[in-house]
Amino acid sequence: MLVVGETGLGSQAVAMVADTQADVVVLDTALPDANGLTIARELRDRYAGLGIVLLTSNGEDDVLFRALEIGVSAFVPKTAPAAEAVAAMYVSHSTAKTYVARVYEKLGASNRAQALMTALQLGLLRQDLPAPA
Repeated sequence: MLVVGETGLGSQAVAMVADTQADVVVLDTALPDANGLTIARELRDRYAGLGIVLLTSNGEDDVLFRALEIGVSAFVPKTAPAAEAVAAMYVSHSTAKTYVARVYEKLGASNRAQALMTALQLGLLRQDLPAPA
């Protein structure tokens, strides 16, 4: 892995990705001059293949759902060990399934159906695949 740039400002992040042709970007949700989710959305719109790792200090489900809607590649708490943050840059299918399962457990029975319908509407699920066991 090679670090090709670093900035603490959202206003510089998009230009830096363009200049460096980075494969992966690590964004904080709370930047001094911008919302990290807004920057993630702009980067996803411009670079469909870019890996976007989102760091967050809060574990609120709404932030996770917004990140999933945007299409971030990984969602990592700031308190996670450095190895976990680095590993997030190489998210496997099974890791993604684990994150989804954890969110699903937190929702409770009354909100699960609504979450599934929202995921279908956002294109996060395909209707032609069998439901997970």
